[in-house]
Amino acid sequence: MRKLKRATAGDKPSAHAVLTPVEIAALIAATAPDWCPAIAVLAYGGLRIGELLGLTWGDVELSRGRLLVRRQLCGNTGLLREPKTARGQRFVELPSATIAALEVWKLRCPKGKLELVFPNTEGGPMNHFNFRGRVFTPALRRAGLRRVRVHDMRHTCASLLIATGCDIAAVSRQLGHANVATTLAGISHR
Repeated sequence: MRKLKRATAGDKPSAHAVLTPVEIAALIAATAPDWCPAIAVLAYGGLRIGELLGLTWGDVELSRGRLLVRRQLCGNTGLLREPKTARGQRFVELPSATIAALEVWKLRCPKGKLELVFPNTEGGPMNHFNFRGRVFTPALRRAGLRRVRVHDMRHTCASLLIATGCDIAAVSRQLGHANVATTLAGISHR
């Protein structure tokens, strides 16, 4: 059995949980090509990891530049379920560059019976831990970025939207928060 390496300070998520636009670009550039669209959707769409991994191609409206979040992949069971709240079901607008990346990815995406947008190599549901350990964290390391959590990409998206002049209610809808107070609380804790 292999010994696990000793945890270091660099293994802990950073207190500065929001990535800048330059850092997002570096992260996407350092991501394995098949996973670049997933990282872009996290950064610019603000999805939770379960929502990202539960997306099907039927949820993606490439011609309208948006996707519909209507289910999530449960990390414990690997089953698809509805979001926790009614506000969790929502349309998420994406930048044109992310839509273009999704169009290219759709042609190469492993096919499976669930028609997932971001499946494992066999076309089935991608495990949350595998996504973090095989995709997200290695990309952060390759990009030379501080360690942030996948969930921090939601904070990054909120910050980007606010910086572009979106009102807090629009940000709350994009993130699927039950109310604006949840969005404000998330912003104040960063």
